[in-house]
Amino acid sequence: MGLYEDKQIGMDHLLARAKFQSKVDATLHYLNSTSLKKSIESTLKHIRFLFGNDIPDEIVRTAVTSVYAENDALKSK
Repeated sequence: MGLYEDKQIGMDHLLARAKFQSKVDATLHYLNSTSLKKSIESTLKHIRFLFGNDIPDEIVRTAVTSVYAENDALKSK
């Protein structure tokens, strides 16, 4: 199926849209001081609702964690 191959995908691809939406959700959670754990859980639920159960958890976890890390780094400057 090609979902997990190491190749570039466009923004119209399901995984790219799920990753982008995960980052949007995580940013809103971060701004609302939601814990990382709760943000991951909530974002996973939202992504499953929008895109189905075929989206790997790791994509969502990585996107959410990176948003939190980036914002924490900016805050500490």
